[in-house]
Amino acid sequence: MLFCPTTFSETTNDANKDDTEFGSSRPGATEARRLRRDGYETILTHSRWCFLKNPENLTEKQRAKLNDLMTYDLASVRGYLLKESFQLLWEFSRGIVEGLNYKIKLSLRKAYGYRSFNVAEVAFYHALGKLPEPEVTHEFC
Repeated sequence: MLFCPTTFSETTNDANKDDTEFGSSRPGATEARRLRRDGYETILTHSRWCFLKNPENLTEKQRAKLNDLMTYDLASVRGYLLKESFQLLWEFSRGIVEGLNYKIKLSLRKAYGYRSFNVAEVAFYHALGKLPEPEVTHEFC
């Protein structure tokens, strides 16, 4: 038998319940509530855009707030550092992909004179993998 919710409140999360089985839908709010409950000062107020903006786009006030938050061992800070690490990885991998695309396009321009796609495919492998060229089976006059 299938469960069919009868009211709207059964289909949505409870307003007071932010934590889900796999984490929180709003980790900063949950963390701020936990810190307040444990008796710590509220340090995460007005810090949302400090974590979301790129570092070069932060205002001086936001930059000072972010530097202050970096001294704490918070899940929000760890998430921010993880975001920045992925940003650097993305920039690096995007450069590699652009380089490979350039080599493919160059090899494709060179391969217009080949008779079949198989020969062009071998040329791609040699260009992208820097494989040695095979020896010619016969000599031309």
